[in-house]
Amino acid sequence: EWLDVQLVERSLDRYDRGLISQLDLCEFVHKHGGMVRGFAAVCLAGQISPYTWGGNRKGECGPPGEFGDSCFDPVQVYWKLNGSRIRQVDCDAGISAAVLDNGELYTWGSVAGGKLGRDEPFGPGADERAPGLDGVPRKVDALEGCQIAAVSCSASYVAAVSEDGQLFTWGSFGGDDHAPTLGHRHGEVLLGTEDGSHYSPVPIAVRALRSMHVTQVSCGPEHAGAVTAHGQLYCWGSGDRGRLGIGSEVDSWAPQQVADLAGKRMVQVACGSVHTLALTVRGELFVWGGARSGKLGLGGVGFCDTFVQKTHSGQPFVPRPKLVSALAAMHVTHVAAGRAHSLAITEQGALYTW
Repeated sequence: EWLDVQLVERSLDRYDRGLISQLDLCEFVHKHGGMVRGFAAVCLAGQISPYTWGGNRKGECGPPGEFGDSCFDPVQVYWKLNGSRIRQVDCDAGISAAVLDNGELYTWGSVAGGKLGRDEPFGPGADERAPGLDGVPRKVDALEGCQIAAVSCSASYVAAVSEDGQLFTWGSFGGDDHAPTLGHRHGEVLLGTEDGSHYSPVPIAVRALRSMHVTQVSCGPEHAGAVTAHGQLYCWGSGDRGRLGIGSEVDSWAPQQVADLAGKRMVQVACGSVHTLALTVRGELFVWGGARSGKLGLGGVGFCDTFVQKTHSGQPFVPRPKLVSALAAMHVTHVAAGRAHSLAITEQGALYTW
């Protein structure tokens, strides 16, 4: 999909003799460290393709025909970008995604649950030896004509924000059929599979936020959050351990505003496995959700029983947003949430983890 034969021919036949000498070919291969690497260097000159590494059981690292092989060193994923550059990338188990500066969105990896966002899961040249996997980056055609600004991936579903503030989601419903991660009301736009699971194989606009102009979205395994241009924060999905920040463990099929932060201007949200981080324009960091492993940054939970609750199994959680006082004077500019830890970058460029 990216090989331009004429470009390669011109590069090898430097004197335009109508033939390629053995010496020229040897020099070309030696210079680029391999024939295919040389083809890529010539055909994709001036373009930027993403690098991937790690497990590749589902083709999420991109190289076709190498499913199951782990990439221990970063490898470049080549495809014809038509002069565009990569604006943003995101990934999770079994899926990778990239947004180009022309607003196109590409996905690759496992097609399970429709999370690649395609009606036809395989494009031309898909590897028939690995059904259900597609390691070749392909454009999400259902978003044709829609300029995508950012994408966020979970292992089972994906969300993307367009330049005009529309939020699109697709894939399956979180870790199980009862985790309403797509932000659509029950039964709105779902398709069923033979095993009874539910999913949306193509991007669907989240109706509840159509008039809100979404600027940023974050996908956790079973819940998600979005920030609007007016600084409002909405969460939806599984309410287990208070991760939605609404004061209870009730699930939410549609996005609902985090009322405790309504008076503040939010700029970023980060959803971990069972906890959530939210950042204000003034650099204040608020947290809520599961408190185990210290991932909320509130210190030991033993001294703060006034706002910590416990599940039936004894797991501590914070059901409403709380300010991380340890960073109150630091002016946080960016946050990230993992399975059992969190990170923050301050205006001074310092990195904090807990």
